Amino acid sequence: MEKKRILNAPLPENTALIRYNVLRVIARGSFSFVYLAENSKKQLVAIKEYMPQKLLLREQEKLDLTISPEQRQEFRKFLRCFVSECRTLSCVTHPGIVRVIDFFRGHNTFYIVMSYAPGSSLKEFIRRRVDNRMFRNKDSLFNAYLRYRHYKKQLIGSRQVIGERSINRIFSQLIDGISMLHDQELLYLDLKPANIYLRHDGTSILLDFGAVRRTSEKNPKELSWILTRSFAAPELVKKQQSLMGPWTDAYSIGATIFACLCGHAPQTAEQRLVKDQLPQSLRALGKMYSSDLLGLVEWCMCLEPERRPQTMAELQDRLLACQLNSPPAPRKKLIRRLSKWVQKKMKAASPVSKYS
Repeated sequence: MEKKRILNAPLPENTALIRYNVLRVIARGSFSFVYLAENSKKQLVAIKEYMPQKLLLREQEKLDLTISPEQRQEFRKFLRCFVSECRTLSCVTHPGIVRVIDFFRGHNTFYIVMSYAPGSSLKEFIRRRVDNRMFRNKDSLFNAYLRYRHYKKQLIGSRQVIGERSINRIFSQLIDGISMLHDQELLYLDLKPANIYLRHDGTSILLDFGAVRRTSEKNPKELSWILTRSFAAPELVKKQQSLMGPWTDAYSIGATIFACLCGHAPQTAEQRLVKDQLPQSLRALGKMYSSDLLGLVEWCMCLEPERRPQTMAELQDRLLACQLNSPPAPRKKLIRRLSKWVQKKMKAASPVSKYS
């Protein structure tokens, strides 16, 4: 009887990797698995395993990966990107960038060991906030009806997904981390909600540096371009390396903030070149967010590279201005009415002397 084969099967629980013990899978993507593990001192770490889809095969109840001879060259090409990520992260120390502890080979692939803190990705956080704003369970019949009737965007558009103060706090540290990469002549090139991790203490860090490129890197045809089209600048989609710079990452920052505002990804650059709906979407968000923040998003997402922020310092200053100029959050009507009612009752219940 033939053994059942499973593409991209993760490592089973309690697998030993040198001096680490795998506990469970906590994330998976097109090119990797991320595991929660513990070291010999019982300290929790995150281990990222290089596992590109459709290239590798892990048989059931086996740990070693196999690859066909015709796919070996492509496997090595993407592996170079993964190893480059290790080298990049090992040279970077910043509170907004995940810290690399160790990296090693094993089971015919490569592993990165990173620091771990409880939390979730910005993508998961947005999804939870959308579910809360919609007042429903994603598996309910009501949700299926909303999807069928295409009401989702209309209902979300009447409520904030993530508050403006939270957006300022999340992206201030991220922009500072990306600025440090730019100082080392590196471009991040794949910023999106799935690559931003939110710790439980409210701080944010960048994950997944597989798309990082040096601005002076040559032979663009030999590079393995990794991008997400909804968050990628036009020059990145067209692979025009000569036009890329800090403004390319600025576009992705604007697109990611847009996803935080309305709960879904923006149009791709190709779609916007045909019919740009960004101005219309930002006008619809004008009742919930300040014009300063919406103007920042529009500035970052300009289709022409020269019209975007040219440095992260410019973008950081603009974000700080948004934070200083944003009005205090308005109190909800119900809370205001309840406060007045309590004050009225307390005044009525206070003892008053008849001789006063």
